[in-house]
Amino acid sequence: MPFYRCNIPFFFQHWSVYLVFLMSIITSSTINAASSIRIHHTQHKAAPLTLTQKKEKAAQCEENQAAIDTAVDEWFSSTTAKANELAARFNKKPCYFLDIFFHGGARMVYHHEKVNPHNAFMSLKAQELRDGIFYTIF
Repeated sequence: MPFYRCNIPFFFQHWSVYLVFLMSIITSSTINAASSIRIHHTQHKAAPLTLTQKKEKAAQCEENQAAIDTAVDEWFSSTTAKANELAARFNKKPCYFLDIFFHGGARMVYHHEKVNPHNAFMSLKAQELRDGIFYTIF
């Protein structure tokens, strides 16, 4: 597209005229506003902790972690006890109920409907080896 067909006003169609226009806009007040000192709001670092403060904080963290570990152990023991109780009651394994507790009973492994012949053959041969019956293929 030729330059003279652009949607630029006629008096801006030459670069020198546009440059003169830009220079006329820039005044001393715009230069002063652009070059004034800006206040940057920054966050300062906190003062470093003393050695005694670090020791107190470490001791407090250890106490807190010990309390968390105790609470988690208590919860886990009650959960496994409940899984064992339900396993005995419904004649299932405890892991069955633990899966229901933690995964909502969702099956995490997708079982394929179609049988792979190679896997079936290898499974049969492995079963024969486990049973002590070994037939040679050839």
